[in-house]
Amino acid sequence: MDILHGYKKDGHKFNIVDYERSQIILDTRNDNNPPSYYRQLFNTNKGYLYEFKIASVVSLPTDVGEYVITITMSPWSDKSGGKCIQKAIALNDTLNIYYRTGYADDTGWNSWYRMAGTWDIPTKVSQLTNDKGYITQVSDTGWYNISYGNGYKTYGSEPVQVRKYGKVVHMRGVMTNVNAQTWSDTVIGWIGPDFRPNRDVKFVMQGSGSNKWLLRVCANGNITADRYSNNATMRNQTPANSWMTIDCSWLVE
Repeated sequence: MDILHGYKKDGHKFNIVDYERSQIILDTRNDNNPPSYYRQLFNTNKGYLYEFKIASVVSLPTDVGEYVITITMSPWSDKSGGKCIQKAIALNDTLNIYYRTGYADDTGWNSWYRMAGTWDIPTKVSQLTNDKGYITQVSDTGWYNISYGNGYKTYGSEPVQVRKYGKVVHMRGVMTNVNAQTWSDTVIGWIGPDFRPNRDVKFVMQGSGSNKWLLRVCANGNITADRYSNNATMRNQTPANSWMTIDCSWLVE
């Protein structure tokens, strides 16, 4: 058994040997493991783990810098006790803190959301009172990668991302479908609560060649695709590896 700071190493899998020493920061900088991995780590299947990560490996925004510390919490031995949660702390002057939750089936992670940072600290004492004459800074989340649906991924080097500036959300990027299929409000991705419109919004997007398709951003966070066609037919089959460009904005009230 290879012991590493209170952990034993079995291939690429680390199992906690001494739970009381789980506060040690483990160097797993090149790994982006799913929630199911952390459920299996602990002898009791409940616990938390500190890790040193390369920020880009775990798909964090660039404002955190090159490295972060992650804290991953597995609250129960199975999904009945709630989702796994992962927190990331920037190791630069921003001190930005992000969190993300696991998918319901533990196979992957939802998008990161910023909890706090140094620019959240008030810069004017009168902001603590009713100072209507002072214009506060417009909030800006920066760009976040969306969570893709099963069978969908980034096309080329432009991941689909969302950004909220004030009350306006913009989504950009290019994605593709792995398999051919006929869309009918098919879920192709998800966005988090901070980016969702109050009611469904719809946009006409460009597909491969002369094809067009209907993009719907739903109030529940689903992103769906429908009516892929270049003629009078309402729905044609979408060929595998189609070009699905996305560029749209909506208001969050």
